[in-house]
Amino acid sequence: TLTNLIIPGLAFPINAVISMKGKRTADETITIGTTTYTNAHKFEVILSPNATLSGFTIPIGTVKKYMWIADNIGIIKEEFPPIDIQVNVPGVTATRFRSDGFVKELKTYKLQ
Repeated sequence: TLTNLIIPGLAFPINAVISMKGKRTADETITIGTTTYTNAHKFEVILSPNATLSGFTIPIGTVKKYMWIADNIGIIKEEFPPIDIQVNVPGVTATRFRSDGFVKELKTYKLQ
């Protein structure tokens, strides 16, 4: 829960709740650099933010994130696709949030 958020264009703060759901999807074989990981467990995480303004709930949309986890190693890849979300508050000009997204990949690891 985020409280007293200031959004450009709004003269008053709002509160937001971000719920998360996750599920394991099919295992995949992925190659990062010169290393191939077989049976990497892929997870999809769905973020669903909602804003509350004067007792009214305003759905913002959903955002998905993906993670691949290799046995005995941990997270080997994360992907956050580009997003373009518009927040519509009655009586106020819509506010748009954009992100280019990102991909993070494991470079090296050492087992001890």
